[in-house]
Amino acid sequence: RAKRWGPMADHPRTLAEALFRLPAGQARGFRFVGSDGKERYFPYEQMRQEALRRAGLMAETGVRKGDRVALVIPEGHEFVLSFLGAVLAGAVP
Repeated sequence: RAKRWGPMADHPRTLAEALFRLPAGQARGFRFVGSDGKERYFPYEQMRQEALRRAGLMAETGVRKGDRVALVIPEGHEFVLSFLGAVLAGAVP
């Protein structure tokens, strides 16, 4: 891997790398509003854990690195967590 220089040197190169650089704790995360109007808050750490769980489930069902997966999920939080899971599994959502 080539060494990077300049102001972008510390920036993550992939979405997976960015996910794992997010701070831990309950204060930082994403808030989603569902189709039912209910808010769902996911701290970054919980998002990482859930994305890893979904990546594992995809691998168990035969999804392999480079496979394309279709995500037809109406709820925003479910879509985002599954999208991140697919990325962590090495699939192309």
